[in-house]
Amino acid sequence: MGRIFKYEILAHIFQNKLLTPPLGGWGANMEPGVREYLLRIVNTLALGILWMALNSTAGIMYDLAFVHEHISLGNILFYIWFLASLTAYLWWVIRIWRKPIDFEE
Repeated sequence: MGRIFKYEILAHIFQNKLLTPPLGGWGANMEPGVREYLLRIVNTLALGILWMALNSTAGIMYDLAFVHEHISLGNILFYIWFLASLTAYLWWVIRIWRKPIDFEE
């Protein structure tokens, strides 16, 4: 992989789209409707796995999900973060999947 190609991919990732391929990249010969459908699936799974990894790391590894002797400030902040981030993730998923896909293009 050349140096220019790496920078093109990084620049494309940071342009408001999570996992869309660069122009002329993978999936360039795909039909637009199918490509959009597959990208929605990949983006939903990628963000969902990231959300689960962050929350399970904070909750299980840093012991914030478990109440031992009494409820601590860390437990309260963890559960507030958990519910807020779950709400934001579900809002994003519903917003992405609500838009119809035109397979007839």
